[in-house]
Amino acid sequence: MMRNTGERVIPDEYRHDPIEFLIFLLHVKSYEHAVPFVRGKRVLDFGCGTGYGANMLAGDTERLIAVDISEEAISHAAASYSAGNLQFLRIDPVETATLPFPDGDFDVVVSFQVIEHVRHVPTYLREIRRVLRPDGRLLLTTPNSSLRILPGWKPWNRFHVREYTYRALKRTLEKEFPFVDVRGINATDPWLEMEKSRVNRIKWLTAPFTHALVPEFARQQLLGIAWSRLANRRRISSQAPGDGAAFPNQDDVFITSSVVDRCLKFFAVCGKGP
Repeated sequence: MMRNTGERVIPDEYRHDPIEFLIFLLHVKSYEHAVPFVRGKRVLDFGCGTGYGANMLAGDTERLIAVDISEEAISHAAASYSAGNLQFLRIDPVETATLPFPDGDFDVVVSFQVIEHVRHVPTYLREIRRVLRPDGRLLLTTPNSSLRILPGWKPWNRFHVREYTYRALKRTLEKEFPFVDVRGINATDPWLEMEKSRVNRIKWLTAPFTHALVPEFARQQLLGIAWSRLANRRRISSQAPGDGAAFPNQDDVFITSSVVDRCLKFFAVCGKGP
């Protein structure tokens, strides 16, 4: 069994609470939106986690290689999903080793919910650009820090190094890619307001741990303790589907080019050229 750290997407862990299920649907929407980009292509899923998304895309690709730095995640993915054109591979962090692929090896690189974990983003983006073909595309998602973090504070997700506003993300990506189109991933009401309320509550509850002056080791340790207590509370109070609670569905999440800076997440498409 894959350990539930609160960060890896384990589909079954999201099915007992409406807002947790909304978070899962936001992840799924990213992969669904990627299908037209990867159809018939050679694809790298960079930071594949538990592999559920790579499995969603594999049937539409010519070849899909899914990589992650976690041996546990790769072992779980390989044991859970199988296809003739799908391969799971553990890699070293991009800060310490280049990707084990030649230049221009992929038509598309998918890297969802990864950039916020990376300590040296320029190296990460340069490696992606290196393994992309001249007309290749990077598809990237990340949460919108404008809704989640107080200005100047650190992320309340202890696994995140940095989170991005719309402008910061666009500026960061444009340093490496001439073509950058950033759209939003959002939800319909009342789910949007419920999720904004959830992250706003966490933002203020964790503010003493996430101030810029709090040492990094202390931030991670204190947030780890807080998450463990919250996870125990969820297990005690979780409500199973069918108990009368309303749950969001796939139509409640969507990709938009409108008011992107106020969306829950960003979906960026980047290329070496137009």
